[in-house]
Amino acid sequence: MTKYICSLFLLSWFSLFCKSQESNDLDSLSMNSRIKADYVLSNFDTVTAPKLLYSIDDKYYYLIIGFQYYYKEYYINTDSLGTIEISYVENDVKSRHDKQYRKMLIDANPFDLSKYHTDYITNIPDAECCTFGKRTYFVIKDRDGKRYGEFNLFMPVLPSPIDLNLWIYLVRRLSEQIK
Repeated sequence: MTKYICSLFLLSWFSLFCKSQESNDLDSLSMNSRIKADYVLSNFDTVTAPKLLYSIDDKYYYLIIGFQYYYKEYYINTDSLGTIEISYVENDVKSRHDKQYRKMLIDANPFDLSKYHTDYITNIPDAECCTFGKRTYFVIKDRDGKRYGEFNLFMPVLPSPIDLNLWIYLVRRLSEQIK
């Protein structure tokens, strides 16, 4: 019986220690993601409009710039050396496929900043999470550079920290661009 209690105690202690280590690693990864995202966004510093950035594995980025009556979208690819390739994503107004995407984006109203939290989320307690998913980063920066909706999580996760339709839109658009 004593062996059982000692084993249970050690197992609990190790799990707390591992959780603590995981938390420190995640904080480090999260700050890395923020730094890389800021580096990517620095290429658009001359644009005075709100910017939405979504990335997978800090390598593939999808950027939406919200102007008053339209959006501009970019696919950005980075490598381990920090080289950045930026591609403008054309939207064909006549394509049924692109019309559906445009409607999805408009319905999500991604630049309604009142929908977003202002703290940096790296963990959602009691969330249903798929840790086999990819690590993703999301942020919206307003004209003044203030951050909204910022998170660094394995996705998919429920509840989603952003509008589910917006997340679906971003994943689809980014998946189409990744070669």
